[in-house]
Parts: sequence; structure tokens; C-alpha cells
Amino acid sequence: MEYHDDEALSPSASSSSAANNNNSDQFDHQHHLDDDDARVAMIRAIQNEVELLERAARHDHIVSYYGSMITAEHHKLALVMEYVSGGSLASIVRRQKGLRDSVIRAYGRDVLLGLQYLHEVCRMCHRDIKPDNILVTPEGRCKLADFGASRALERTALLKTCVGTPYYMAPEVVQGEGYDESADIWSFGATLFEMASGKPPFADISNGMAVMFRVATLGKLPDIPTPNSTSTSSSSSTNPLLAD
Repeated sequence: MEYHDDEALSPSASSSSAANNNNSDQFDHQHHLDDDDARVAMIRAIQNEVELLERAARHDHIVSYYGSMITAEHHKLALVMEYVSGGSLASIVRRQKGLRDSVIRAYGRDVLLGLQYLHEVCRMCHRDIKPDNILVTPEGRCKLADFGASRALERTALLKTCVGTPYYMAPEVVQGEGYDESADIWSFGATLFEMASGKPPFADISNGMAVMFRVATLGKLPDIPTPNSTSTSSSSSTNPLLAD
């Protein structure tokens, strides 16, 4: 079984902010063009990402795509994206160790509007929804980012590749049953879980494969704790999204 995390998704990729390991600081996504085989595979992946970005980046809750270029000095292909200075949702959640219910509702609404546009208008599945891939503007609005794992949806065929980040992957993705855009909604539910609790589901498990096994076999995810004055409404609204 294959799965991709942030590094495995593009093993020869780097960005101008790689040292910070923070998507919110990423202005361009640079791909090294190394040997011939890697170059062909990477170019195909980049072509797919660019095509999807061009389709998706016309919405208030999706990060804007400005274009691409080959850098003259290092011969890298750079995707030039909107700079969102407010930081990633992940950094905000980790800093505050969980968010207030009112903030969860506001952020959740923005993410759902972005997903609705992706699914219904662009006919695509993001496949890696998680706090690291949601950027927050200084005004407190959320934007979906990082479309490296995304794929177009077909009306007559399900997606098959096991791709994403284990803590946020839907059971049908892990099990290889075939899936559609509903897998993004599971990932959104796991993201709400993290917003409420400060940690992703199954944060006590450090091994990605072990997390995938738990998701595939348990049939449910844990109830959401409510620290930092979050109310029971956040728990009750999120748990249905995480139902098998």
C-alpha cells in the first residue's frame, strides 16, 4: 500500500521557506529537475498540479496561483502562489492548543466554501485537507492550499490511489475501496477535531502506518475533547463528519 505524506509526495521538491517547514511562509514551490527519470515524473506531476491550480484558484477561499517560471540561476521550476502572511491553521491551532467554538465555526465555514467550489464547480478532490494546508489571512479568513495531491474527479470512476496524510485520511482511502470527494469531508472533520482539541485524531500514535491501520479497522474516531472553553456544540457538529 502506498501513501504520501508531505515529503513523500514530492521527494525532490523544495521551497524558499523549507527551513521553516511552514506552508504559510511559502511563496513559490520549487521543484529540482534532477535526473531524466525523476524529471519526467516530476514534470507530469507539476503539469497536473498547474492544470488543477488554474481551475481552482478563482475563489476567495482558495490560494491564488499567479504563474510558473524556470529560475535562471538554479534551473528550478517555480510555481508562484499567493503569499498568505497570517500563517497556517496548523500553526495557530498548535500555538493556542485548541480554538474557541466561534472561531471553529468561522474557519470551518470558509473551508467548506472552498471545498464546495472544488467539488461542485472544479470537479476535483483535494486529497490532503489538513490544518497545514489551510492558510489564514491576517483578517482571519481561510484559504485552501497545496494541490500537489489533488486529482480531477470522473463521474464514472472512483479514485484509487492511497494518498494524503495518515491522521486525516478517510477509511475508504486507506482500504483502497475507491473514493470520491467525500474523502475530503472526512479530512475536514479530522481538521475540525484538531481545531477543537489542539491535536489530530489518534495523536498518541506516532507511526503513520499504525494510524492508517487504526483508521481502517476501528470504524470510528474518538470523541472530541473540549478544552480551552470550546463548547459541546463543536463536538456534536464534528463527530457526524467522522462517522464511518
